[in-house]
Amino acid sequence: MNEMKYLSTEFRRRVLVAHISLSKKENRNIFFEYGVRGQALISAAPHTGDGEEKHSLVTFDGKWNLHRLRSFFTEHALKTEVKSQPK
Repeated sequence: MNEMKYLSTEFRRRVLVAHISLSKKENRNIFFEYGVRGQALISAAPHTGDGEEKHSLVTFDGKWNLHRLRSFFTEHALKTEVKSQPK
């Protein structure tokens, strides 16, 4: 999981990384909805603006190591950071 912490700072404001605990009963529906069979799932939802994001999820299938995860994030993350709106 240290790789995820590193990558979440490297790709800050370009990709959303969330850790959802399986041990809480409230979260089990999320695991069933997205078809998580093991301990973890990494998905990328391309933003099309039409609400079909769930059906076009791109899932990382492979052994977790820093190089492979970085390649996945680089391919599916936004090219530029999301900036906050000026007040």
